[in-house]
Amino acid sequence: MPVDGADAWFAETDARVKQPAEADPTQLPPFHDAPMSPLPTGTAPHRRRSSIPLTHMEMLQRAWLRRLKIAVVLLVIVGGAAFGFTLAFSILSQPVMSPAVASPAPPSLPTPLVIPAPPADDQPPSAGIQSAATVEQTLPQN
Repeated sequence: MPVDGADAWFAETDARVKQPAEADPTQLPPFHDAPMSPLPTGTAPHRRRSSIPLTHMEMLQRAWLRRLKIAVVLLVIVGGAAFGFTLAFSILSQPVMSPAVASPAPPSLPTPLVIPAPPADDQPPSAGIQSAATVEQTLPQN
């Protein structure tokens, strides 16, 4: 159930709303003439200069000067980048030594694995003594 206050607000809003037709023109305020600054007079230095075409040599000089300026700017950029990389590498490649922090003690290593010598009764037979297996092979069979 909707709230009565909300219904009253919607009813009042609906009563005040008017559907305008799409073809109704909108009244705009009339345009006023704005004051304009006067046009510049011919006394400015850039106005007195006449434009003459450049000679072939002047065009070549300007082209080479432009190329030289671009090369200098590129060299400055590359030199600055190289200096920055060199500085960053030298800073990052130095070991960090902090006097306030001590290195922890290395962990104790496990005891070395020692294999004891076999007991004397487990020694393999020497060359002079024949084993039981070789004696059985040499016995004549009936």
